[in-house]
Amino acid sequence: MVRPLPWVFPYVTEVNAEDHPLGRTVLRPLVEVRVVGPGGPSNRHAALVDSGSDYTLAAPIVALEAAIDIAAGRSTTVRVGGASREISVVETSMRLCDPSFVGVEGGCEEDNSLSWKAEVGFFSRWDDPPFNVILGQVGFFDHFSVSLSRHSQLAVVDEIDHLEPYADHETPPDG
Repeated sequence: MVRPLPWVFPYVTEVNAEDHPLGRTVLRPLVEVRVVGPGGPSNRHAALVDSGSDYTLAAPIVALEAAIDIAAGRSTTVRVGGASREISVVETSMRLCDPSFVGVEGGCEEDNSLSWKAEVGFFSRWDDPPFNVILGQVGFFDHFSVSLSRHSQLAVVDEIDHLEPYADHETPPDG
C-alpha cells in the first residue's frame, strides 16, 4: 500500500562539491523516480527537482530502459544551460519512489510508489548528464504541490490541492 503524502526528501550533497567555483558545499533537491514505458519500468534514477525547468526531461538511456520510442514523440526545442536543445515529448507514466525505500531492494515498485501520467521530454543525445531525469513544471510540478527549502535542506512533495491556486485568492493590494 502506498504511504500517503506528504513525502519529505532530504537534500543530497553533490558528489564533486570540492570542485564548486565558490568552494562551498552544493546541495541538491533529489528524489528517485522510474519512467514506465511499453517495456516496463526503467531503473531507479536520481531526479533533480527543478522549478526552473519548463519540462520534465530525461536522458535517452531512460527511454531505452523503458522501451519508449522517442522518435514517435512531438519534437520541440528547450533551453537547457543557456543552449537550445531538441527534445522529443512523449506521454508516459512516472513513479515517484517513497523516500523511506531509497536504496531498498524492491523499493519503487507499483505498490510502494506514486504513479502518474506525464509529458516527458527525452533528449536523443545527452552527453554526461549530471542527472538522468529533471523534474520540471510540466510533468511534475503540475501534478504535485512541491516545497523546496535550502535552509532546512528538504524537498516536500504533497497532494496537488494542498495549496489553493492563487487565482482563487483575493487580488493583492497595489503598492
